[in-house]
Amino acid sequence: MLDVREPEELADGVIPGSINIPMDEVENRLREIPSDREVVVICHIGQRSAYVATRLNTLGYDQALSLSGGVDAWLRTTDAINSNDLSARAAPLPTEER
Repeated sequence: MLDVREPEELADGVIPGSINIPMDEVENRLREIPSDREVVVICHIGQRSAYVATRLNTLGYDQALSLSGGVDAWLRTTDAINSNDLSARAAPLPTEER
């Protein structure tokens, strides 16, 4: 997972295993992004990640996807799963967009 938020935004929550490369630095740091496997791009709500995933696709990263709803949706889903609310546990995970 490629987190394209700014460093100060990471205090809101980080998806374990993701790497942080702020959106404005992505094209200068392409060597850090694998091009031979799926890369899920994430941001706060999904707008920046959609832009970056589309840009990566044009640069040959055919398996770049954007996490719909971003970290916000992931945190809501994680909080719901960790609660005892069975209806929340049945909620689907956010979908990925190309």
